This record gives sequence, structure tokens and C-alpha cells, in this order.
Amino acid sequence: VEPGQLFIERPEIDALVKSAGEAAKAEDGRLAALEQSVSQLSGKVEAQASQPKIAMAIAASALKSALDRGAPFAAELETFAAISPDAPEIATLRAYAEKGVSTRTDIAAEVDAAANAMVAAA
Repeated sequence: VEPGQLFIERPEIDALVKSAGEAAKAEDGRLAALEQSVSQLSGKVEAQASQPKIAMAIAASALKSALDRGAPFAAELETFAAISPDAPEIATLRAYAEKGVSTRTDIAAEVDAAANAMVAAA
């Protein structure tokens, strides 16, 4: 290496410093844009993550309403099963889905007749 190659003039140093500063500012701008993009994507991911929970709550509510009415609930049960296939209640409920289950009012209305039949049988 020749001694002249190691010597840099002051204007050249100033130009290099200015260039490095401009490059750093450009990188800061890109970094800020990336941070904003990541923040927006995080918000979208969180919003998407909550969708299955909302769908399950709606399906469970529809299933409960059908059960409370005493009506057949096969469609509501299948909707719930599609959203939450591992729910342990599904297998038990499938046995009653086509006909529905008796409501509390229906059961209460049958209590007197059942009690009288038990007394008569004794």
C-alpha cells in the first residue's frame, strides 16, 4: 500500500460522513415502516385468532336455544361439532338430536302422572 492511498482529504471525509448519515436516516425510515407493518399484522392476527371463539360462542348459544325449546337440534349440533369437533358432549347429544329433549315444563307436567303410577304399582 502506498502512503498516498492511506491519506484521505478532508472534503472526502466530510462526503463519506454525510453519505453514511443519509444512509442511516434511510434505514431508520425503513425500520419505522417495518415496525408499523409488524404492528398492523399483529393486530390482524389477533383479530383472526378471536374469530373461532366468537363462532363457537354463537354455535353454542344456538344449540342451547334449541335444547331449551325441546325441538330437534341436529343442525345446531352439527354446526357446533364442525367448530369444536373434540367437545365431549357431542357424542351424547347426537342420540337426542333428531327428536329433541323434553323441556323442564314437559317434565314437570309428567311428574304427577309418574308419581301416581309409582304409588299404584306399590
